[in-house]
Amino acid sequence: IATASVNPVLQHRFNDFMAVAQYSYGRTWYLDQGKGEPVVGFVNDQDSTDQSAGFSFGTADAGARLTGKLFYDWQRSEFETALPYVFERAGLDAGVQVSRTFALVGDVGLESDLDASSTQGGLDSSFWSAGVRWTPNDRTSAEARVGERFFGTSYDFSVEHRARLLE
Repeated sequence: IATASVNPVLQHRFNDFMAVAQYSYGRTWYLDQGKGEPVVGFVNDQDSTDQSAGFSFGTADAGARLTGKLFYDWQRSEFETALPYVFERAGLDAGVQVSRTFALVGDVGLESDLDASSTQGGLDSSFWSAGVRWTPNDRTSAEARVGERFFGTSYDFSVEHRARLLE
């Protein structure tokens, strides 16, 4: 398999707010197709062209008492013979700091309903999530959320730690 991509990102800070625009264009080539090995996935090792774009505008200081970000994300993959894949998501992500280390976080918006169609995109289905973020210091944070998406209940848990040479 060979892959190549370009991923430009533009960001600008407007005093207390930050705007970010990003785009990704990539290609995947399967160089050694068909050695009698079982097929994994739904695209049968098909070459693809993959694109994604996103835009967000929100508060620039992640440590502020109130934070918020409006966002829009779009993804599209085209395959040799399989149907294309298209997904969109737009919404508001917000948080309120309730103590020095804890914040209540949540998001709400619209996204493509992949149960209805994975080829059309569109903002067909609503989503939401709510949870808590724990940030004991500038290098470590943990977040847990629960919510509803087009497929049902969703759970999200993440932990980040940044050391001098490792993230």
